[in-house]
Amino acid sequence: MKKTTRFLLTAVIIGLLLAINSLMIKVRRLQREVPVIEVEAHRLDEKLNGPAPAWVTSQIQKDLERYAATGISTEMLDNGFFDGYAKEYNLARFHIKNRHVTL
Repeated sequence: MKKTTRFLLTAVIIGLLLAINSLMIKVRRLQREVPVIEVEAHRLDEKLNGPAPAWVTSQIQKDLERYAATGISTEMLDNGFFDGYAKEYNLARFHIKNRHVTL
């Protein structure tokens, strides 16, 4: 009986130590500083308002070519969005139409 109690107590203590260690690792990750990257406003404006790089246009065309004949419905977008990582990453889908935002 004494050996069983000692074994169980040791197992519980080891389990608690592992749980605490796991939580400490998560807390350290959350406390990491995020580096701030300074960008000059005019350079950012040039990038955003300039033409998209060729590789971006090419990738978009490649990704959407399967829908060229059939198109993409709102239902297809909703299914893809909500079946994906929306809940896991707390994403929200919104629409902007005539300067009004709706969820």
